[in-house]
Amino acid sequence: MTNKHTDQELIDLILKLEDELQAKGLVPKYRAFGLPICAMQKLGYKNFLVLDPGSNPLLERIHNLHKPFYRDKDILSGGSHGGAFMFRGIAAMIHAPIWYGKKEINPWELNDLTPFQKKWLQSNNEDHQAYLATCCDIFDFSLLFNQIEGCNSPPADSVKFLELAAFQLQGASTTLCQAFDVRGSTQSALLGAELALKGALRGRNFTEEQLRGRCYGHNLINLVEKVGDEYEGFDKDRVLEHCQDLPQLVENRYTGNQPSRVEAGKYVMFCQFIAGEVARILTNWRLQDHLNLPGPSPS
Repeated sequence: MTNKHTDQELIDLILKLEDELQAKGLVPKYRAFGLPICAMQKLGYKNFLVLDPGSNPLLERIHNLHKPFYRDKDILSGGSHGGAFMFRGIAAMIHAPIWYGKKEINPWELNDLTPFQKKWLQSNNEDHQAYLATCCDIFDFSLLFNQIEGCNSPPADSVKFLELAAFQLQGASTTLCQAFDVRGSTQSALLGAELALKGALRGRNFTEEQLRGRCYGHNLINLVEKVGDEYEGFDKDRVLEHCQDLPQLVENRYTGNQPSRVEAGKYVMFCQFIAGEVARILTNWRLQDHLNLPGPSPS
């Protein structure tokens, strides 16, 4: 089946789909990501893993033929969600992929560390387990937007807050991994955790006015307590433990005493855990259960 189509036929299809996707208003990064999917579907394929072109020879050919159309900076895009992990002051991006069909999940394929850094990370058991736990948090949160078999959809009223939480968490991880000064990641991470908790409460018919009010506002402790009251299975004690170690959003915003690089990394991972725990109670799905990993929280 791979050689059924010539390179020229595939290029002609790519050019046609480029025009169609541009006419629909898709910007380059979405055309670059979506076009191989459209091409495979046009050619009659249904089950394939988008972020692993090598898993299907035809998809790999389409991907390679389409790749020269764009520079890397034209098409920077992740999967369904992204986050960060830090060890020894090294921040790594973790991408939760978008899935088509079935494939085993290998957490070590989801980061941008070098092969040597991966071995270095795996050589320390504490760092190794913390990385796997962080993958659980990020992957579980991604399933709010990219459901798989056995995963429940979040309540409709929760979606807006959960999407806003994702924006903030992605911003925090990007700042942590790429910015010259990572301290700004703390504000985004705190907002991400807050919005995730509020998303859970929206699923229990709390109004936006209530969630903006004095009782909740930016108060993570109160939000966690209420989510724990509303949802069975929410690990309130573990989440509260992490909240105690987080700075207050308003105080952090106006102080010149900002966290160090390592502290910022810890705060981002704590907030990713909080968001991941929210996702687990809304979807009733845990990556930990499928990988036989330790509890999803950085040590």
